[in-house]
Amino acid sequence: ASLASVLPDECFVVFTCDQCPDCTRCVDPAVEALSAVQSTPTVVADVGALREWKVSTHPARAAPFGVSGVPSVVKWRAGAVAGVLGQELEKARDAAAATSVVQAWLAT
Repeated sequence: ASLASVLPDECFVVFTCDQCPDCTRCVDPAVEALSAVQSTPTVVADVGALREWKVSTHPARAAPFGVSGVPSVVKWRAGAVAGVLGQELEKARDAAAATSVVQAWLAT
């Protein structure tokens, strides 16, 4: 089954990769910040090995998600992308910055 077919009607999807230094630094603080929105569950989606993610035809890069980098957060609502947090999270220099970036995104 595809990821989109198993997601709840509304959730956050955090795309990550174990071999990605930006993900190692930012994903846990991002998930923690997203958990403040208690009515919206968070799903963590591992994109696989870094070499798999780098392939332009990776499923997360295609519709419906269209993610261009990891880590990324997608707001999923009613079967479609309702918002994306990507490069700002990827560029967060530490856990505190990642938390701040997610909190600012949630406030928009």
